[in-house]
Amino acid sequence: MSRVSWRTFRASIVTGASDTDPSAIVTCTQAGASAGFSLLWLMPLTTALLIWLDRLAVRIGFERQEALSILARYRVGTPLAALLGLMLVVNNEILLGADIAGVANLLADLTGLPYAVTTLACVAFPAALLVGGSFAAVRRVLFLLTPLYALYIFAAIVARPSLSSVAGGFLPSVPGSKAELLTIVGVVGAILTPYVFIWQAEDAKQLARRHPGMDEPGHGAAVGMVYANIVLFAVMVASAAAIHQSGDSGLQLESMRQAADALEPLLGGGAFVIFTVATLASALIATPVIVAVIGFTVAQTRGKRYGLNWPVSAAKEFYGVCLIALAGAGGFALLEVDPVGPLFWAQFISGIVLVPLAVMLVIESRRRP
Repeated sequence: MSRVSWRTFRASIVTGASDTDPSAIVTCTQAGASAGFSLLWLMPLTTALLIWLDRLAVRIGFERQEALSILARYRVGTPLAALLGLMLVVNNEILLGADIAGVANLLADLTGLPYAVTTLACVAFPAALLVGGSFAAVRRVLFLLTPLYALYIFAAIVARPSLSSVAGGFLPSVPGSKAELLTIVGVVGAILTPYVFIWQAEDAKQLARRHPGMDEPGHGAAVGMVYANIVLFAVMVASAAAIHQSGDSGLQLESMRQAADALEPLLGGGAFVIFTVATLASALIATPVIVAVIGFTVAQTRGKRYGLNWPVSAAKEFYGVCLIALAGAGGFALLEVDPVGPLFWAQFISGIVLVPLAVMLVIESRRRP
């Protein structure tokens, strides 16, 4: 594999892994617990949509070498672009707060440290990484964490799901209740998160600038999207086997600890450690990406300098927004508010923002540079 294709592969894996943030893990765990294997048909659909939108974002970032928020200002005007940017920032901030709260709780249970200390640690890691590293360095560190996602796949295998039940889950079905419909909306909203495509476009732009003359990443950039959905598929299968088939289909998860505890009967005493380590990896990968996208969106909308390749002194507003977003998310986590309600609204907002974003990706991908 050439150096350029290796960079493309690494960038794609990090982008896909960032989509499997703790909120998506909880949503897919809940889907498996409540609906069993019956919603597995969503995974090929969301994988196809992820690959399609991802390739459009790569093409725009690579060929146009311009940020999506800036292109939005050109096409729909500053007021509407600012409104969409605000919705995206609110959505990402809710996701960020819920992710930090959930992982800080798991980390406190695993280590015995006070919750306030683990919350601070969950805030300090992305802050130090974003402030202290270039775009390429951040991507490199995050890539090293992605193999830990294999723990979710291991959990699905050890759960020993019925192969016939898994196969039957790929047959689409009409939602039988409002609760099932909301679960479908939640899964789609958790997987098709707009921040992923904004990060991917920025990543493609950085690759094009650092390696003039290289070919467009093309299909290689979709590897991460497939990887992300394999992980979320494994989460749903493990949850369906461990929780739904055991007769606990009415369980409403209110924390990540509940998800870990529910897997223990099938995975044994190590279930909590497996789930915690994998979820911690997902948070360490996703939170820097979410924070950076918040910074990109605000700085781009305001016409300010942005990007991880700039020193703090040269892009003060960008880094200031990133640190404020992290501080706000940490403050939300310390309130110990039940994150399930905020997560629902975050996924709802994701769905609203995704529609104009997808339309813009289609239109811009067809324009010549």
